Amino acid sequence: MGELPDRFFEANGKMLRALRKQLPEGMKAVGGGNGIFECVQDLAGYERPLENWPNMVEIVREYRGE
Repeated sequence: MGELPDRFFEANGKMLRALRKQLPEGMKAVGGGNGIFECVQDLAGYERPLENWPNMVEIVREYRGE
């Protein structure tokens, strides 16, 4: 995996593993509301993402293949 997926699972892995333990066998979980903005917000910070990560736009474009 690349840097962004690794950072996402690093930040959320504990919660996802806890959810997996609680789900009955065969049941899946579906999340919502996590578009590209929300993912970048989680990684770069909410208040001033461009100050925290000045090349964020280029990184997102590269990751999405645009």
